[in-house]
Amino acid sequence: MAEPQRHTPRNEAVQPTPPRTRLGEQLLRLRERIIASGEPLLSWAEIEHEVAERRGEGEQRGG
Repeated sequence: MAEPQRHTPRNEAVQPTPPRTRLGEQLLRLRERIIASGEPLLSWAEIEHEVAERRGEGEQRGG
């Protein structure tokens, strides 16, 4: 996955574009819940790392 070309500091709020699909609406609501909880949003690198970990790819890289 390539990282989008955004250079916004992690603590700066980014206004998402209005969703066009039902999935987009669900993801936006999820994002809003995460922000409201005080949990920091993950960077693209952190998302890729977590996905790889969940797939078991992190273990394969080391050995």
